[in-house]
Amino acid sequence: MRSPVNPVNWLKSEWQPEWEAHLKAYYGESQEPIDLEGDRYLRRSVLPHISNLSEHFNRLESDGKDQGISKYWKKSSNNSNQLAAYASFFSPQNAMRVAAVLHEMRTHGLADSLGENINILDMGAGTGAATLGAHLAFLGSGVNLCSTLLESNQQALKLGQSFLNRVAPNLEIKTKHQSLENVSALTQLGFERRDAMDLWISSFFINELHWSAADCADILLRHWKRTLKPNGIAVFVEPALQVQSRRLLELREALIQTGEVQILRPCLDNRPCGALVAPRDWCHERISWWRPKVVMKLDALTKLDHKELAFTYLVLKLKPKGKVLSTLDRGEYSPLGRMISEVKDQKNALSGYACFSDAKKYVRFSNPSDDTLNRGHIVEVTEGQGSPEAFHAKKWREVYSTESFEES
Repeated sequence: MRSPVNPVNWLKSEWQPEWEAHLKAYYGESQEPIDLEGDRYLRRSVLPHISNLSEHFNRLESDGKDQGISKYWKKSSNNSNQLAAYASFFSPQNAMRVAAVLHEMRTHGLADSLGENINILDMGAGTGAATLGAHLAFLGSGVNLCSTLLESNQQALKLGQSFLNRVAPNLEIKTKHQSLENVSALTQLGFERRDAMDLWISSFFINELHWSAADCADILLRHWKRTLKPNGIAVFVEPALQVQSRRLLELREALIQTGEVQILRPCLDNRPCGALVAPRDWCHERISWWRPKVVMKLDALTKLDHKELAFTYLVLKLKPKGKVLSTLDRGEYSPLGRMISEVKDQKNALSGYACFSDAKKYVRFSNPSDDTLNRGHIVEVTEGQGSPEAFHAKKWREVYSTESFEES
C-alpha cells in the first residue's frame, strides 16, 4: 500500500511540536512538566502506560484475562499521563494507518461517490486519531469534512477535540459521549436524522468487542442501516496480529454471507478469504513512514520497532442496487490480484502469495520490470497457468504499487 506524502511529511515534522504545545496548554502548569523528548519524563510518565496499553490492545483472546480497554482506563492513577501516553505513541501510528487506507480509496476512485462534503463517524474515537488520518488523507483536495467522535471516555474526547480544533481549524468536529460495549448502544445509536453519515471509520475498535462474527455482522448491519447514507462506506483498521486479524477476516465472511455488503478493499471483490483456509494464516498490510521523534524514542526505550506500520483493514459498503465501480474494476472474473506477502526476488522472476478472485495463489512472475513488487501491490495477469500452489504468471503488469520512505 502506498504511504501518502502529505500525512507522512506532516506527522514527521509538524505533529510533535503541535501536540506537545497542546498538551502543555491543555493541562497547564499543575502537571509534571511535559517533555516528549526527555528521557526522565518518558520513562516516568509515559512508558508504564505504553506497556500496559500495548498488553491490552494486543491481548490474546484465549488468555481468559480480557476485561476490555475500558477497564484499563478506570485503573489509572494518573489519567492525564495515561491519555498523553496513549495519544503520543498510538495516535500518530493509527492516524497514518487510516490516512493510507483512505488515500488508497481516493487513488482507486472509491471515495468519489462520497462527494465534496463528507460526514464521518469515528467509532471508538479515543483522542481522534482516525479523524486526524482522514483530515490528512483529504488535505488539499477541496473536500470538506465534518467528523463526529464517538467515544466512551469523556476526557479522551475533550483532549482529542481540542487538539483537532488546533491543527485543523477548518475541520468541523462534533462529539458524542457514549458507551459502545452493548448491542443497544450500536443498534439504537441515533443522530439528528437517519442516514447521516458518508464515512464510518473504526480504528482498533472491533478488537475490543466480544461478540461472535455472526452476531457482530448482524449488529453492525442494523447500525449502518440507521447511520450510513445509501452510498456510504465503512472502513475497519485493526491490529495485524494473528488473533485480531482473523477476527476481522471472520467478520468479513459473516458480512458477505448476509448478502448485504460489497467488499471494496483490500480484496477486489466478495471472493472467499484465502487466509482463512489454513487455521494459522492471516492477512495484513504494511506501510512505511517517518516516525515522529517521540515514537522513535519510545521505540528505543521499549525495544519496539515502528519504522513500518502493520495492520489489517477492510473497506465495504452496503450492497447497492447497481454495482459500485472503482477505477480498477475489470468485471466479475477479474484477472487482478493483490500481493499479500513479502515478494522474493529470484533470477528473472519474482514470487509471492497473491489473492485472486478464484483462490489465494503462490505466483511466479516472469520477466519483472525494474519496479519491485511488494506486499499490497495490485497486479493484472493476462496470461498464466498452474495450480494455486504453483501458478506461473507469464504476462502481467503492475497496476498499483507503493512508495517507500527511509528515515534519515
